[in-house]
Amino acid sequence: MDRDAMRTAGEDRRKAIKKVVDKLDEKQTKRLLQIEVQIASGTVKVIPFGPAMKNPRIFANEAVQKELKLTSKQKDTVKDSLSNLDKDVKEAFSDAQGDFVKAFRKVGELSGETYEKIEKSLDDDQKKTFAKLGGEKFEGKFDFGFGGFGPKKGKDKKKEEKKDEF
Repeated sequence: MDRDAMRTAGEDRRKAIKKVVDKLDEKQTKRLLQIEVQIASGTVKVIPFGPAMKNPRIFANEAVQKELKLTSKQKDTVKDSLSNLDKDVKEAFSDAQGDFVKAFRKVGELSGETYEKIEKSLDDDQKKTFAKLGGEKFEGKFDFGFGGFGPKKGKDKKKEEKKDEF
């Protein structure tokens, strides 16, 4: 596993996403944030198999922090928790010795624990605000075109047109 290549790919991905996001209008930006919150909170499954995974990195999103009105202490909790998660993920991959299934299972557990730790630092009003940040439920179709999860024949086209698609 080439960590430097993965890091570079991650940086390139973030730069590309930023270029796209910078061109979105206010309505599109708001909807994208709603979908990100739903995916990060496990409301929407991105991968059709296995459990939805919670992503604590959503709490590092500046727009989320602003909407939740996080305190300095809460922002520190987010930063420290994500830093610890990064260390634990690195260790999980090292311990797995090439067994990526084992590593990703462990990463899922660690991510869930970190998400819960950060979520517990929120007060009741912040939790309600976060739930509302998800907006209308995303009913999109993720078509990666592999593993038999691609489009199915004979689907109702009109029904599919009503969904958000990526």
